[in-house]
Amino acid sequence: MLVVVWLAAALGAIQVLRPNWTAAPFLGGLVNLFASAAMAGALFRIGVEARHPGDAAFRAHAAGLQWGSLEWRVLGARIILGLIFLAAIFVVAIIWGVAVGVSAMADRADVTALTTGDNAAKGAAALHMLAGPAGVISVAIWLPTLAAALYFGARLSLYPLLAADTRAFNFAQSWRTTRGAVMAIVVTWIVSFLAQMLLAVVVGGMLGAIAAMLGHSGAARGWGSIGGQAASVAIAGPLAAGLQLYIYNALGSGDTAATFA
Repeated sequence: MLVVVWLAAALGAIQVLRPNWTAAPFLGGLVNLFASAAMAGALFRIGVEARHPGDAAFRAHAAGLQWGSLEWRVLGARIILGLIFLAAIFVVAIIWGVAVGVSAMADRADVTALTTGDNAAKGAAALHMLAGPAGVISVAIWLPTLAAALYFGARLSLYPLLAADTRAFNFAQSWRTTRGAVMAIVVTWIVSFLAQMLLAVVVGGMLGAIAAMLGHSGAARGWGSIGGQAASVAIAGPLAAGLQLYIYNALGSGDTAATFA
């Protein structure tokens, strides 16, 4: 976890010190993808090691962080889920774009402003369009999409953990496992997100204030943002892994739905 937090702080510092380095977000995302998988793998090992007595492949390393076949499965499962959701969002975005484009043809002035106007004209045209049929279409498309994403995300939330524990990429088992726990998962996600945001604001504000007191008022906002981001990352991984392990281990009592009733 400390490695992931250090990486988050380092990447944030690079963005502050080298804002014109366009490769930073891509490289940072790639590094974070592997680092977060390693952290999740370490936490999953602690939770499932007892299920595999004598199996060295599930033994938690004394130093915590390690990389083996279990971490590769976690990474693979996360990439598979990410690609599925990205593909679904891409399809919805195309449908939304076509629908909004057709509705916008009713007002040629807005279309002309969006294509040839300056930034102020484009902003005014976009707001005018969203206040009409385009706005209704956007809500009608994206609100159900958000609800569906939350539902399917909750039902498949144990997919990486199951891949780590069972050595198999089994969507059906993940789907069955979370039956009856969808609302609890979604609510926990919301509470976790709010806790992360609150911690980020508090830590970021404190570090920014300290930087300003030390005479670095110009950099106070940047360093406060770095500290807030690192603090948020520090609790995001353990909270997510803890929730997954809790639901997964609740199956030992028989019925997940009864556990979360």
